[in-house]
Amino acid sequence: ITGFNPEYTEPNPDVMVSVASVDLSGNKELFDALLQANEKEDYSNDLKRENLIFDEKTQTVWIQWYNDGVV
Repeated sequence: ITGFNPEYTEPNPDVMVSVASVDLSGNKELFDALLQANEKEDYSNDLKRENLIFDEKTQTVWIQWYNDGVV
């Protein structure tokens, strides 16, 4: 589901953020593997630290995408 403010008729993609979640409550092994992964070896450019948020209570991984100025 997306939402847009009609007051902003020309959105700037350079300042937009997208957020999604993946419910892994049915796959505890995958959730634990992502949670315990070594970010320096298993994720390039600190992906885990910068883009993944772990909810251990619900075993959900939240992912955020945004333009960080890297071309």
